[in-house]
Amino acid sequence: MQTKKVIKVVLLIFVALSASWLIIRGQGDTSAAGSNPTLTEGASALAPNAGQPSEAKADPPVPPNRIIVYYFHTTYRCPSCHKIENYTKEAVESGFTRELRDGRLVFQVINVEEPANSHFIQDYQLHTKSVVVVEIKDNKQTRWKNLAQVWELTGDKGAFFKYIRDEVSLYLQGK
Repeated sequence: MQTKKVIKVVLLIFVALSASWLIIRGQGDTSAAGSNPTLTEGASALAPNAGQPSEAKADPPVPPNRIIVYYFHTTYRCPSCHKIENYTKEAVESGFTRELRDGRLVFQVINVEEPANSHFIQDYQLHTKSVVVVEIKDNKQTRWKNLAQVWELTGDKGAFFKYIRDEVSLYLQGK
C-alpha cells in the first residue's frame, strides 16, 4: 500500500516538472501562439510523408480535406507512452484502412522536442504525450481535439481501441 503512494507521488512530481519545463521552454518562442497551421505555413506539419526521404516516385497529392491523428511525444518515453503510440497506430490502421489508403486519414508520430515541431506544444496546448485528432478543410485546420482519456485506458486495449475509433469516426463524419 505504501509503495503505491510513493509511486503516485513520484509520478505527480514528474508530471509537474515536465509541465513546468514545457511552459518555461514555450515562453521563449511566441511565434506559434495562436497559430493555425496551414499547408502553406507548415507543409511538413500537415503532409502525410513529412520528413521522410523522397523516393523515385512522387508522393500522391495531399487531399485538401483530411483528418490527421497525431501522437505527440518527447525524446524520453516510458512503457505507457510506447503503448499509447502502438495502440493508437493499431486502432487507426486496423479500423480505417480505406480512409488511410485514399488519404482522407493520416496517422503521424511527432517528437515535439525537435525544433521544427516545438510549435505543436502551443498549437495543441500539450502538457504530456498526447493523441490529437485534427480536421483539415481546404488545407486549413478547422478544429482539433486532444484525446486525453488515452492515459486512463492503457490498461484496457479494447476500450482504448473503441475510444480512438469512435473519436476518429466522428471527425471523419464531420461531427
